[in-house]
Parts: sequence; C-alpha cells; structure tokens
Amino acid sequence: MKAVILPWVCPFVTREKISMSTSPFPTSEPVAVGETPSAMPRASWLLTRLSTGHFFSDTYAGFMLPLLPMLSQELGFGLGATGILLTCSSFTSSIVQPAFGWLSDRFAGVNFSLVGVLVAAVFISLIGWSPSFEVLALLVLLGYAGVGLFHPQATTYTHYLEPQKKNLFMGIFISMGTLGFAFGPFLSSALVHWGGLRATVFAVIFGLLGALALFRIDRPFQRQAAASPREKNSLSLSFDRGEWWILWLLTLIGVCRSVILVGLPTFMPFIWSRDGFDVVTIGAVIGLSSVVGCPFGLLGGYLGDRLGERTVLLLSFLPGLVLLPLMFQYQGWQAFGLFILLIGFLEASLATSLVLALRGVKRNPNTVSAIVGGLSWGLAGLLMPVIGLLGDAWGLENTLMLMMLPLCFAVVSIVLLPQRTMTTIVPRQA
Repeated sequence: MKAVILPWVCPFVTREKISMSTSPFPTSEPVAVGETPSAMPRASWLLTRLSTGHFFSDTYAGFMLPLLPMLSQELGFGLGATGILLTCSSFTSSIVQPAFGWLSDRFAGVNFSLVGVLVAAVFISLIGWSPSFEVLALLVLLGYAGVGLFHPQATTYTHYLEPQKKNLFMGIFISMGTLGFAFGPFLSSALVHWGGLRATVFAVIFGLLGALALFRIDRPFQRQAAASPREKNSLSLSFDRGEWWILWLLTLIGVCRSVILVGLPTFMPFIWSRDGFDVVTIGAVIGLSSVVGCPFGLLGGYLGDRLGERTVLLLSFLPGLVLLPLMFQYQGWQAFGLFILLIGFLEASLATSLVLALRGVKRNPNTVSAIVGGLSWGLAGLLMPVIGLLGDAWGLENTLMLMMLPLCFAVVSIVLLPQRTMTTIVPRQA
C-alpha cells in the first residue's frame, strides 16, 4: 500500500522503484590493484548538476550574515539575540544533519537534495519580511534546516559517481559550495542595497535554479540500484567496531579542522582591528581566504586520487604547525598571507575526509557523510563561545595559539586511521 500511495503524495519520490530502507549505493568497493570499477553513466554531467545545487544551497548558508545589523536595527534586538540566531542556524544546518542523513537512508526514494534547496530558498528569502524577532528565528531554523537536508544525499551521490576520481569529484563538489557561501553575502547585500530588506524575497529565484539542476538527480542512482545487488540500510546506527573507530577518528579530525576554519576568521578580525586595519581590508582578507580555499580544495582532491588520502591529510595539517605560530610573529600583509595559506591548506583535506568515511563505513552512507561533513562543523561552532571567554581571560593571541592543540590531535588521528580505508593507487598504464 505504501509503495502505491507514496509516489503520488510526494513528487520528489522516484516512481520507478520505491525503496524505503534499501540503499541505492553499492555496499562494497573494489580496492585490489588492477580492478577497475565502472563509473556512473554521464558522471561529469551529474557532477555538474550536483555542484550547481551545492553552490545555490550554500549561497543561502551565507546569505544572512551581512544583514544582521540591519535586521537588528529594524526589529530591535541586540547582540545576545544575534548570537541566538547564529546558534539556530548552526543547530539545524550542522548539529541536526545526521538526523537528515538518517532520513535520506531510510527513505532512499526521496530526492532530499532538491527538497533541501527549495526549503532553504523559500524560508531564507523571507527573512527581510520578518515582523518580529520570533518570526525571524523561526525562518532561520527552517531555512537552515533546508541547507542541512541538502548535504548528506548530495555528498553521497558525488562519492559514487566515478570510482577512479572520488577525491577529485568530491573536491569539485565542495569547492562549488565554498564559492556559493562566498556569493551569499554579496547577493544579500546587493538585493538590500537595491530594494531594501524586503527585496530579499527575490533570492528565491536562485533556489529555483538550484532545484532545476537537481530535478530527478536521483533517477540514475535508483536505476543502478535496481540493476545491482543491494543491502538494506540499518535503521539503527549499528556499525561494527572498526567502522565506529573510523567514524570517531574522522569526526575528531573534522572538529579539529573546523575549530580553526571557524575560529580564526571569527576572532582574528578583532586583533587586526586593534592593529589599525579598517573593516574593508579585514573583509577583503576574510573573503580572499574563502576564495583561495577553492583551488586548494581542488588540488587536495586531485592529489588524493594519486598520492592517497592519508598523504593529503598530513600535507593539509602539518603546515599549520608552522604557519599558525608564524602568523602571530608578523603584522600586516605578511600576517594576512600566512592566514590565507593556513586556511587554504586546511580546506585541501575536506574532500579526502568524506571519501575516507564513505569508503570505510559501508552502511547508511548519508548518515556517515552527515556526521563527518556536517556534525563536525556544528560541534566546532559550539566551541566558539568557549574561545571567546578564554580570549577575555587570557588574551586573544594566547588563546588562538592554543589551536596548535587541535592541529596536533588531528595529526595523531590521521596516523591512527586504518590502512584499509585508503585508496589503492593503481599504476597508470603506459
């Protein structure tokens, strides 16, 4: 009965073959030297569509930030309420993301990536129309839930597109999201400058473009699932001991990376402002660090398929042990350059972490990608108030130097990763 009714009540459900808890993804991947697993048909075209969806999804993730001062003045709330809004956005886009991943595994026939972009577009585009802080907070909760809903399924789809280029494809997918996040503040500022706060409603157009790119994106994966043996996803997180170990290590690595990627852009402007740099200069440096993260992410994905993920992870974190203390030894443009390099190196390992997680844990891939790719960002966000309090007590420079600790923890965790999760490098034929 469920299989008959569901396609008609939800237009985002694949009608060809409804799968409630059956994974549309293979449960094992060949790793022996010489084996050549087949790629998805038209893998590059599917990657283009997924990356376009990621660009527009993350556009909404960065959309609200420059509008907060205007919204605060319009609705009469202060810094404390602003912090609540940021907590709401982090909670539904990152902390709750594993629940969205579980839903994507449980209802494998639903195109959650498309639904997520539409939800984000509708609710975040309405924030300029908020009549009160309470309504604004509700719109932020719902809109950023759409951002969180998009990521698990789209990330997993990207992982299974091209077995021989997993890291590169993931690097392209993530870099497009980074560009989208950088585009979001530009879009919201331009709309409000043109038509005032209520002009934010026109941002919904970009969500419709993202939804168009993702329309029926799940069909090729469902067809492949119907033609190959599958294993049912467990409805509980019943990973074996080795899989839990991989998840713990990769989540720890992700939290260590995210603490720095969130913490430095949040608190370094206070130091630079004290040193006499204006808001425009500081904003340009922060923006440039986001843009530079894209080529670093692409390079990390490219090298991951050739040198192996462990090598890329180490090359991503080890330079930080030098760049971070050096950054506090210099001022001005030298410090800015070291800051941008540090952010870039850390961005280079985002793709390889997700590939390792999805290769090392064979069940519930959407949940796995949400834990490593989403939850780690949310947990890092929860640590920001702690860093702020320590900065008040010990001094901001001394507190930020403590970020050497997560760098060290990450390096140790990388060394402890099981070898079975790594890519087997196949020698190229002459």
